[in-house]
Amino acid sequence: MEAKLRRSDSIFAPDEMVSWFDARLPEDVLDMRSLEHWWKRADEAERRALYLSIRDLLRDPEAAPDPTLFPEQISLGHLALPAEYQFKPGQAEDGISVKVPMAALMQLRSADLEWTVPGALAEKAEALIRSLPKATRRQLVPIPDFVRDALQQLDSNKESLTEGLARLVRMRTGVTLDTSHWQSVEIDSRLKIRIEVLDESGSVIDSDRDLEALQARLEQQIPKPLVAQSAVITNWPPDCIFSDCIETEQGGVRLHAYPRLSLEADGVVERLIYNPIEARLGHADAVAALLVHQCSDQMRLLQSKEAVYQKARVAVCSSTADEHVFQRALVMACADTDLGLVLTATEFAHIKHTVRTNLVPNSVALASALVDAAQRARVLKSKLTGRIPAPWIGAVQAMRSHLAELMDDPLSAVPPNRLIELPRYLNAIEIRLEKLSGRLLLDAQWQREVDQLVDELRRLWPSCPSGWRQQESELVDIRWQIEEFRVLCFAQILKRGDKVSMKRISTALKDYRAS
Repeated sequence: MEAKLRRSDSIFAPDEMVSWFDARLPEDVLDMRSLEHWWKRADEAERRALYLSIRDLLRDPEAAPDPTLFPEQISLGHLALPAEYQFKPGQAEDGISVKVPMAALMQLRSADLEWTVPGALAEKAEALIRSLPKATRRQLVPIPDFVRDALQQLDSNKESLTEGLARLVRMRTGVTLDTSHWQSVEIDSRLKIRIEVLDESGSVIDSDRDLEALQARLEQQIPKPLVAQSAVITNWPPDCIFSDCIETEQGGVRLHAYPRLSLEADGVVERLIYNPIEARLGHADAVAALLVHQCSDQMRLLQSKEAVYQKARVAVCSSTADEHVFQRALVMACADTDLGLVLTATEFAHIKHTVRTNLVPNSVALASALVDAAQRARVLKSKLTGRIPAPWIGAVQAMRSHLAELMDDPLSAVPPNRLIELPRYLNAIEIRLEKLSGRLLLDAQWQREVDQLVDELRRLWPSCPSGWRQQESELVDIRWQIEEFRVLCFAQILKRGDKVSMKRISTALKDYRAS
């Protein structure tokens, strides 16, 4: 109670409750034995007279907090997690903590944690608003009134706390805030929910108020139980249909778990995976590995008969593991759907037919594109090094960075369906370099527009372009719209039919933020 009220003197000390009990117990109750004897003889009314209420414990009974403001369980996404309140100023445990089973850790999102308990929400929102620049802050006074009105207009199911506050600040002041401003703001740590991760025995194994740091530290320790002691498989399990998700319980917390295929060192097995992103990505890799095995005759044909396949393998693979990634990329490029969404034998059979029909011609075309891109990249890298005229430095640095994004590790940086476009993207860089001397000012203007779009995208996807597989498909599509916009700017002669423009891409980013 004191932790919720943030006061150390709000509750009577045990010694101060002596008179309260003395007034309710007979004079002959002097020890535990006499208390037990009396308790057996007492009627229900006499017993209930000894039940303490919250108001009995408080020095000021009117200060009793509304239990809905400080719930014993906090809803974060689909999880309802036990909450604990502590009043320990200056210590790591001070404030609100939630207890999360290890298996559920990856199901939490940072946006969910912004919405603290109702009893602390106004104080947190006010601290965020007071961190704004003075020119903006002055337009929001009195700040407590602005915060009170703002919280009535926010919906935790539609946006994070900072996104909602930024939207309402813009409506009041006309100032557009970058929500990343609040990521670096230092507010009282007790206003941030602290995550305590529990092992299967219920013991705390790690804790932090930074969810992403905690997830990074523990991701590899999250259990991946086998489904029915699955053995290694090379084809879709007979009559197997994977459900979207199932509910399990650990430590009294209901969790979403995903029965999926998983690609392990020994092969493909069935597992129960608690991280939804890992479930989708791992399942896609596993389905691709099954397809590679089911198309092993065609893979052998490519390896033995198609010289361009060998050249591509040499260009992009440095190990046997890389070649396995390359082969999975080939079948993914032939598929007509996200393999992470293939959950039934019927769907697998359809994909298998599609892949077997297209694998050899598509793989030859894709291998040729990779060989072409590797040759262009070597030549471009040479041209972009050495002595560069001073007026060219900015543009050349941008081209070097762009080349590295595309070609340093194409199998991991580029989606399989985009690999075949690499020669065109590199050709656009070649044309840009050839024409640079005659249009330096125009080139700089186009680069500023590209940079603006990339900056907007990175507010939503900070690691862009890396980690594309973990991102939502809408953001990945926008990243490649920006690539097409580069072609439109610097090498319009290579432009395909895609309708891209700065306005269209900016609108797509705005729509994504709004959704």
